[in-house]
Amino acid sequence: MDLVAEFAAVIPAAVICELLGMPRHDSERIQELSEARSDLSGRAQHSFNAMTDSLEYLRGVLAEQRRDPGDGLLGAVVRDHGDEVDDDELVGLADGLLTGGFETTASMIAIGALLMLRDPSIPQQLREDPGSANAFVEEALRYATVVQVAFPRFAEEDTVIGNVEISAGDVVLCSLSAADRDPALGEGMDEFDMARGRTAHLAFGHGIHRCIGAELGRMELERAYLSLANRFPRMRLAIPESELDFRQLSIVHGLFSLPVWLS
Repeated sequence: MDLVAEFAAVIPAAVICELLGMPRHDSERIQELSEARSDLSGRAQHSFNAMTDSLEYLRGVLAEQRRDPGDGLLGAVVRDHGDEVDDDELVGLADGLLTGGFETTASMIAIGALLMLRDPSIPQQLREDPGSANAFVEEALRYATVVQVAFPRFAEEDTVIGNVEISAGDVVLCSLSAADRDPALGEGMDEFDMARGRTAHLAFGHGIHRCIGAELGRMELERAYLSLANRFPRMRLAIPESELDFRQLSIVHGLFSLPVWLS
């Protein structure tokens, strides 16, 4: 099976559908829209078109929720606030969940699964000590940092950071993946070490821009990794790791597919 399409992508899509109160069968459409907007291989216009498609799709979902409010987040807001919250605000809320909650989680589940496939002692430890899932998740988040570059910032005035001169108006991009492997955090930060102990990382951003869904993401990751370790103890790669196809032009780092044998 392909662990990306048939497992990693399924979990966050199902969670988003449940949160928003959308039919479970809409999860496939969510996957298509989220993957398209993160893919930059077809130039930026392709990603912008996907964003437009996402908003149009969500407007249709909201129209249905206006007619018949469901049990999810959109239905609850419609019932409690009616027209006090307009369509643009609600569509923006739903789009934020779609943007931040799907592709990042799906990619991280797949990357973490690959780490488990590389080292059989990891799934064995997860089976023997389910409480160690938290340590695995935190180290995997630090090591992979699937959102590798923060949103662009623009300097309002001339300044100097780390002996680098930055002029007013310059675009500043922060490499989150480089920060998460900075030697200041400890030794061997380029290596994955589940026994390292919890280390500060920027996988969810920082400050007022920290991911609001961080704790939900952690819950999804822990459940996914524990399920894989316990349900498929003999899982192994179906192709040599050198043949795996990693995304080269994407906002979110990840794999196109992860073929595995389950037994």
